[in-house]
This record gives sequence, C-alpha cells and structure tokens, in this order.
Amino acid sequence: MATVGLPAAIYRAGAVTTLCGNDDSCLLAPATRYAARAHEIVARAIHPHGFIVLNADDPDVLGLAEESLARVIFFALHPENPVLRRQRDARKPAIWYDDGVIVANRALYDYQALFAWDAQTTESDAFSAPSAFLERVETRTEPDDIPVIAVREAPITLGGALLFQVQNVLCATALALGLGISLTAIRSTLRTFLPTHDLLPGSCNLVFLRDLIVLIDGARDLWTLRTLLRCVRQSTPHKVFVVTHGFPWLSQEDLREVGRILGRVTGMILISEPLGDERLAAFREGVVENVLPPVIVTQPDLPQALQTVLTLARPGDLCLVLASDPLKTGEIVRRIIDGNGT
Repeated sequence: MATVGLPAAIYRAGAVTTLCGNDDSCLLAPATRYAARAHEIVARAIHPHGFIVLNADDPDVLGLAEESLARVIFFALHPENPVLRRQRDARKPAIWYDDGVIVANRALYDYQALFAWDAQTTESDAFSAPSAFLERVETRTEPDDIPVIAVREAPITLGGALLFQVQNVLCATALALGLGISLTAIRSTLRTFLPTHDLLPGSCNLVFLRDLIVLIDGARDLWTLRTLLRCVRQSTPHKVFVVTHGFPWLSQEDLREVGRILGRVTGMILISEPLGDERLAAFREGVVENVLPPVIVTQPDLPQALQTVLTLARPGDLCLVLASDPLKTGEIVRRIIDGNGT
C-alpha cells in the first residue's frame, strides 16, 4: 500500500489499530517507515462523511486524526485515557475497556442508526450529512455508557489476557457499530469467533484441547514476541510449553534476546529445527539470563516437537507454538489431536 497507494476520500470506513505498540526497537526499524506511510494513505482514503477508527493508546496512530477529514472514533484500554476522555466529554463516538468489559458511549451507539450511505448510487460522495447526528448527541439525556460484552465471553481474548486481542475487539466493535451492525449480532460473533489456522494462519490461533490451550502465532519480530509473552504469562497457566523455530532471519544477538524473552516461561522450550552450534549457544545464553530458566530440548523436526509437547502438557497448561509456517503448523496440530482421538 505504501508503494501503490489508495484513491483519496472515497471509502466509507477504515481503521488503524497500532503501529509499534510504543516499542522503541520497532519504531527504529526501516520497515516501520513504510507501515507509517501506509497508515497515512488509509487515513486520507476515507471520505469526509465516513469514519476512521484509531487507537488512542498509540501516539503514532493518534496523528492520523489530523491526516483524515473523516469522523474519528477512538478506542482505548482504559476509560481515562486522556484522548479518549476528551472524546467522551465532547460527546463524540468512543469505545473502551473497563474492568473486564467492552463499553461504548451513546454517541457511538447512535452513530449506527443516524449515519447513512446511499446504497442506490455509486458516486463516491453519496453520503447523508451528519448534522442530525450532532444535534441529537448534544441534547441526549440517557446514560452515556453501553456495555457491549465482557471479554471473558470472547474466547479470542483468552479471558482478557491477550490485550492486543482486546484492542482488536475494540476496533472491530467500533467498525461494526459505525457500519450499522446490531449489538445482538456483534455479541453473537464475539462469543463464537476464533482466528483458526485455516482462516487467519499465525494470527494468535487458539485451539482448546480439553483443559489445555494451544496458541499458534507467527511472531517474527522481537517487539511482537515481547508483547505475546507478556500476555501469555498474564493468562496464568500452570506451565507454559514453547515450541519454536530458530528465527533464521534474526542476527545472533537478536536470537539471544529471543532466548531471554522465551526463558521467562515456567515450563519447557522445545526447538523444532536444527540450529548451528553458535546460534544454539546464543539462544541458550539468553534463556539462562532468567532467574529460573526452563529446560531446553532440541527436536529433530516440527511434528516430533508438537507430538512431544502435546504429550507432556497437562490440563491448565498452555502450549505456545511459534510457527514459521503457521498454516502447516496448524494442520500438524490438528492431525495430532485427531490421531489421539480427541
């Protein structure tokens, strides 16, 4: 998108969830400049009578509000986020996370009913003016806060432990409400949706096996790995078993940092592919920097590593699988589960 671009001021809705999650190493990466450029293109592509959903917790996303002529809907992980607070005080559309519950304000809820797009024409400027929306918001007296759903009811969030998935739920809910989708449909979808490996490979795919959780992710960068491990630990499993490849695209120093991050788990690390002596040594050096480092086990290949971890894990444990090929990994996991008659 940063290269090809998008036509300006034509789309009804858009959203940007995050750039780097405020991680310095990500912000310094060359690829981040292209991502930021793509975000600006998205912001400018929304029609002035459309809307764009932005993450109020990410300063690098907030600036997009100045790039777009569209109405802005902010979301945040805390109701007292300063940007979100100003949005709420101005009675403008907002949605947030509060004590385990996704909450939308009345302005966002009303937006679904009062915003209209003329579906009978293909002209890009065929929108209804939002003046009636503004008048009604200013005179409304009903309670401003509308609970949407408790995150414990949305399996994609792993009980709220996966905060980046909570952010995704906030963003998706804001988009859905803005597009006129009912709360009933939104709640029903959130209670049943899971990003399976065949639908969204590597996007934090969750498999619930009895009382055991298998999480498959395609994390490739240190900053995404830090976020993922932080959330996994917050899910408070009995033990965490990690199956990982060797991150061949990372430098030896970065691989050591991968080991340090993964070494915070309380179970076992299984390496699913051969590593050269120097890279294996760097990985181990990172792992043992932790106070209570887990056991490291090398495996000949991915199927053997997955079979081993699913045999060792017990109810209440979590198996984190870092997959270089998430689709293939998900298929192997499914075959192992089916072969065990589960």
